[in-house]
Amino acid sequence: METLTPQRLLSVAALWRQSKREIRTSFQGISMRPAIEPGQTVLLRCTNDVAIGDIVAVAVGSDVIVHRLVAAAPGRWWLLRGDHNVLCDVPLIDPAAIIGKVIAVERSDGSSFEPPPVTGRIGARFVTRATTLLLAINIPLARWITRLAVALRRTASLGVAAVRGSSPL
Repeated sequence: METLTPQRLLSVAALWRQSKREIRTSFQGISMRPAIEPGQTVLLRCTNDVAIGDIVAVAVGSDVIVHRLVAAAPGRWWLLRGDHNVLCDVPLIDPAAIIGKVIAVERSDGSSFEPPPVTGRIGARFVTRATTLLLAINIPLARWITRLAVALRRTASLGVAAVRGSSPL
């Protein structure tokens, strides 16, 4: 399967948002546990009408990330974080990157439920608040610091995985 370029992904997302398209899909990774398990089917409504607490799909380069919207200054920035993560994602500043929001999660028996609210850990709430305060002061600096923190976390995970002899994250 061919990967979409970032520009094409944003174009497709814009078309889907315009028609409020709903897509059944799944995503890998553990960052949204316990709300969404890796590979679990979700119903995604393409829209830019998102609110704090929603689980949102965003285009980051040629990837699609599904994380919870934890803070926002609409028109300026949106801050997302996986429920399983302590660190926030790099703050989003382009509203065109928002693809939509998860409106239902399917169980293995075919029934579905609304995504549960976040059950934030104290450390994650602290990091979110600190990032939000930094965004209020200086958006480029907040993006740079968040990018650095995520890179350091990833590097540390790779080191731990190498010591354990397992795959990272």
